[in-house]
Amino acid sequence: MSDASTAILTVPADSAALAERARFLPVMDMTIAVARRRTIAEAVQQLMVDGQDYGYINSADKRRPGEKAFLHQPGAQKLDNLFGLVPRFIVDNAEEDWTGERHGGEPFFRYLIKCQLWRGDVIMGEAIGECNSWESKYRWREGGRKCPACQVASIIQTKHKSGKDQGKPKSFWCAPFKGGCGVGFELNDKAITDQQTGRVPNPDIFDQVNTLVKMAQKRAHVAATINATSGSEFFSQDPEALGGSDPDEGPIGVSAEQRIEQEKAKAAANAEPDDEALTKLLHKVESGGEEGEMVCSDIFEAIKGHVGADFATRAFKEALRQHGDPAKLAKEQQAGAYLPIVRVLYKALKDVEARAKK
Repeated sequence: MSDASTAILTVPADSAALAERARFLPVMDMTIAVARRRTIAEAVQQLMVDGQDYGYINSADKRRPGEKAFLHQPGAQKLDNLFGLVPRFIVDNAEEDWTGERHGGEPFFRYLIKCQLWRGDVIMGEAIGECNSWESKYRWREGGRKCPACQVASIIQTKHKSGKDQGKPKSFWCAPFKGGCGVGFELNDKAITDQQTGRVPNPDIFDQVNTLVKMAQKRAHVAATINATSGSEFFSQDPEALGGSDPDEGPIGVSAEQRIEQEKAKAAANAEPDDEALTKLLHKVESGGEEGEMVCSDIFEAIKGHVGADFATRAFKEALRQHGDPAKLAKEQQAGAYLPIVRVLYKALKDVEARAKK
């Protein structure tokens, strides 16, 4: 066999061996890998904002050592820009039952979306995100009693404030501080008692279809960014993207106890300490729910007695503007929801009383 023929036979064998060894070697050297990791760490410190681009389940004082942050969509977008990644979304599967024919009469929507992150003509990472209309925050709403007169869900139950029936139910009232008309109703009024309350099916589920698509995209996007950047050392999946609190329902991952502690901390830092009456009111509404409504109702009536219903309504609306409607907060947050509302209303009452004395 000639030298030439030997060369022809050995070259392919050597190439195959080199290719096989290359399968087990990194595609980048250690210097580049270290620089890449350092870039992510610096991005967290210099480019991202805590609470906006990422967040934590626990507050800073209760955070466990080594607890990872949750990557939010704005943070994922910043990492995409930093590494030159362009997202492309593909609807992997979509189920739309507008009439509920296939789901026991209840409309059902489900979207499975794939996010691919491209750099040039190469896919750097991908992930799947899913969202459906039977997730609790989309499927259900808290049904409040509507006023037969004005059709606003602002009915609360008042209680006797003195006498032998003190603390017992007295009547239904369309609370102006909740946007109602101020009309009262008997406790046995069937126009109110026959209404369904508590958790009821979402009557506006069709308005949520676009939200479901966007949430599936967001879940896929955040996961794909973590995959493409090898960011799982620094981040976990956004709890909101995994079905946690909606932005309109209050801060993500803040429990009722934490909200209460935060309000107490704010009060302690205030230059003017709470007087004894306010302290008692705050303690009373820590449990939330009906007690919170009743305290707000009492303060509202006190303000109205001094300056009329219009001013009292404006005071309550200002409290809502500053802190949100406590009735719309997620259940786990509702225990502390009335604390800031009561604080604002009480201040308005004291201001009114001070002016009345002049």
